[in-house]
Amino acid sequence: MHYVYILRCKDGTLYTGWTINLENRLECHNAGHGAKYTKPRLPVELVYYEEFTSKSEALKREAELKKITRREKLKLIEKNLTREKSAGAVVYYKENNNFVFLIEKMKLGHYSLPKGHMEKGETEAETALREIKEETNLNVKVDTGFRKVISYFPYQGVRKEVVFFVAEAKDKSFIKQEEEIAELFWLCFEEALNLLTFKSDQEVLEEALYYLKSQQ
Repeated sequence: MHYVYILRCKDGTLYTGWTINLENRLECHNAGHGAKYTKPRLPVELVYYEEFTSKSEALKREAELKKITRREKLKLIEKNLTREKSAGAVVYYKENNNFVFLIEKMKLGHYSLPKGHMEKGETEAETALREIKEETNLNVKVDTGFRKVISYFPYQGVRKEVVFFVAEAKDKSFIKQEEEIAELFWLCFEEALNLLTFKSDQEVLEEALYYLKSQQ
């Protein structure tokens, strides 16, 4: 099988290419060996692809996609996307006039902020409240005055939007959800920031701290 694909680079630009193995090609790009264009714009994520039975068909389509405008490419990507939405919060506890933050170590190995998929009929804040309770058993007060939205492509054809609020815990006594969470930690800002796996979560935490300090 032959594939024509579009990557979204770290700087938001789009790259179009051809391959016979999507997974290997994506790994190659992110290792810095894919193309001169993508090398200084890592990481990249796969946002669109088409399948062809022959190399000639694939190369013809690659040439067509390279000629269309960025706006046309974005329309093509959006048209074929499935959208998912989640909500969560930067959970904090105020201790001796200092903030400590709740970080989750997931069983998949990464460290993140509490969040989860929105259920039908829920508001964003209701989802955040429910997910925090399910994952940590903490009673919290969600503050919607802070609202940060991030979006990413967890896998091809899916765009995920995550809404984060801040939420103050009434106490620090948590009980972790056994199915998905390996460990829970209360950490100071610097420790929490360094532990979070994804840059987007780090940015959310930084903005949340700025907001909390502005409310004092």
